[in-house]
Amino acid sequence: CAHGYIGASDIEVTVANGQVTLAGAVRERPEKGMAEDAAEQVSGVREVHNQLRVSPGGSGQDRETRPGDPRFRVA
Repeated sequence: CAHGYIGASDIEVTVANGQVTLAGAVRERPEKGMAEDAAEQVSGVREVHNQLRVSPGGSGQDRETRPGDPRFRVA
């Protein structure tokens, strides 16, 4: 996939009855849409509620250098 990885350390995912809610923060606006696209691709998901906010500063650390950083892999 062209987008690659999305840093997911600040994303909370809640699932109930085929509805996914994404909450938290991403560093860039395109990541917000990519996270929603990734959730929509999961089998059984009927609806995605994207409540992510864009927070460019994040924690002040580059996500590439944080050990154990969880990520969504967009396939």
